[in-house]
Amino acid sequence: MKKNDSSTNRRRRRKSFGMDGQIDQRTVVLLLRGSGAVYAAFEHPALGTALLIGIAVVTLVYLLMRSQ
Repeated sequence: MKKNDSSTNRRRRRKSFGMDGQIDQRTVVLLLRGSGAVYAAFEHPALGTALLIGIAVVTLVYLLMRSQ
């Protein structure tokens, strides 16, 4: 009985995280935006510094909002 329950849970987890071999549309958009930001930071180092600070601030705000 336990074996059946765990395989069902694994299937649900796999389905909820989109791990069925297909790339989610959001993932493609994030990869394209990320690669564009990396290219821009490579070409213009000052822009890279600004991007890094912006990402750090957004991440910090996200973590603070999530904990409440």
